[in-house]
Amino acid sequence: SVMTGWIPVFDTMHGIRGEVNVIVKVELFSDFNRFRDSSCGVQFYY
Repeated sequence: SVMTGWIPVFDTMHGIRGEVNVIVKVELFSDFNRFRDSSCGVQFYY
């Protein structure tokens, strides 16, 4: 799947200065490591 969008570039002194177009492509792959759990459930922490 592909996610696209515009992200504003923000300057603390002058406010919004522009935008950046971001394209993220996600590909799931099969796990070949038989000694660990699936890596498809990777969690991201903020």
